[in-house]
Amino acid sequence: MKPTFKTSAIDKAIEKALNEAEANGDTEEVLALLGQSHSRAPEDVQLAARYAYALRQDEQIQKAIDVLRPFSSENEKNVDAITENAMAHLSLGDYEEAERLAQDVIALDEKNARAYLALGTAQ
Repeated sequence: MKPTFKTSAIDKAIEKALNEAEANGDTEEVLALLGQSHSRAPEDVQLAARYAYALRQDEQIQKAIDVLRPFSSENEKNVDAITENAMAHLSLGDYEEAERLAQDVIALDEKNARAYLALGTAQ
């Protein structure tokens, strides 16, 4: 899941630096760049899900959940954000919430393999 970026010169420069950091395996730089991008576009759900994934991989679980919180309302139906939220709750050992979130994803996308993984792990 790649983040989406606006088309300004700054955003293009951030995207280029992010791609280089990812290619070099520089987790710290990836997190910094994703955080900067998320601050510039907090309404971008795909970017938030990507940032939360990177945070979770860096074991910053609660921060990942906080990033996803704005996209957890009943009106927000983005499967990537909900799935990543389920995975973050699994990482915290909150199996009931992970199961609930995974079931929400499956109701929206019955072929979402990550949601089934989260559901199976939670149960």
